Amino acid sequence: MQDLKNNFSIHLQNKLRERYGKIPSCAVFARDFSLLARDVEPISIETARKWIRGKALPHAARLRVLCAWLQIDTSLGQLDTNHYSPSTMNGHSTNGVHQPTSELLRLTEKLSPAEVEVLIDLVKMYIKKKNK
Repeated sequence: MQDLKNNFSIHLQNKLRERYGKIPSCAVFARDFSLLARDVEPISIETARKWIRGKALPHAARLRVLCAWLQIDTSLGQLDTNHYSPSTMNGHSTNGVHQPTSELLRLTEKLSPAEVEVLIDLVKMYIKKKNK
């Protein structure tokens, strides 16, 4: 299982370098993931750190968000079904994630972590009202 975590971590780091030009801080990664994800809970800075360092694996819903956002190859090997399921993985799907716009990410980079949390709460409130 640790080999799988390490392989996932290396692949994630490579995709983050492609996206950002370097591996972003865990706070930036957690913020951007949380802003882009739909139908999944935001991730903490600690969760981002664990994924990047190969200490933990995302569960299927969060994996789908990562795959769609960072175009992560899902052929990393078969993972235990508590985390990944071949039948639920689809790296090309946008299911559960808004495709990021460069403007949105550029604007959010200027916000503090506390301001990002407020923004996330506002977006969730908007979606909740919209769905009523």
